[in-house]
Amino acid sequence: MILGAIRSHFLETDMNRILIAKELLKVAKLLTAIPMEFHDVSAIDERENIMGLKHVLGLPGGFKVVDKQTLVFQEGTSNKFHFFLLADKGDGTWAAGNATGRIGYRPIARVISVGDKNTVSRAYYIHVAKKKAKGYKPISQF
Repeated sequence: MILGAIRSHFLETDMNRILIAKELLKVAKLLTAIPMEFHDVSAIDERENIMGLKHVLGLPGGFKVVDKQTLVFQEGTSNKFHFFLLADKGDGTWAAGNATGRIGYRPIARVISVGDKNTVSRAYYIHVAKKKAKGYKPISQF
């Protein structure tokens, strides 16, 4: 019985130490976190975004850009952009994609839709409209 109480005490003490260490680690990470830099919209590289989307969408060498739009959101500490691309693959299929991220940092490229002209263009313009409704503005306004 005494041995059980001693084991229980040490287990509780060890668990408390582990919990305290985890909390201290969280605080240390918060205190040493480096804030992301604030970059001007000129840091948005359209060519890089097109190349990233070309790869993600599987666009051939002779694809035709039908529409492209860069939307920016800068408010408070937010400094984000969305680059939208609508392309004709030249084989009867169209593709739409989006590269997004913080301005000045590597974007993440995503597929919006691949398929026939009507389906893809509808999906493309819906995505663009949703971002504009959230307060994103064309890069030309900056």
